[in-house]
Amino acid sequence: MEENYVFDTYAILEILSDNKSYTRYLESGIVINDFIFAETAFKLLQEMPRQKAIDALNDLAASSIRPTHAMIIEAMELRGRWKSRNVSMTDCISYAMARHMGIKFLTGDKQFEGEEGVEFIR
Repeated sequence: MEENYVFDTYAILEILSDNKSYTRYLESGIVINDFIFAETAFKLLQEMPRQKAIDALNDLAASSIRPTHAMIIEAMELRGRWKSRNVSMTDCISYAMARHMGIKFLTGDKQFEGEEGVEFIR
């Protein structure tokens, strides 16, 4: 059975760069939001030929869902509490989405290591 995760930009880029630690997530259901999509688009368009980046982004676009206002409110509360960690708005929204959806947040960002509901992979 396929397990779903909210992927952050780090996880997507590690999968695309064939990081073996992420191999088991290739069959996972990918959930992202437009903020993650935008970060990923920025990176891919800088690092690979345009058409290859566009193809990867077109595949990824189907996985994007819109966060609810409740998710965004929770995310901004978390961001305020985690101010000293310097966690991005995008990552806070993605983490809150995962919590609301009852699935794990897949990341390799150190700020999330040890957090409940996080699948932390380097």
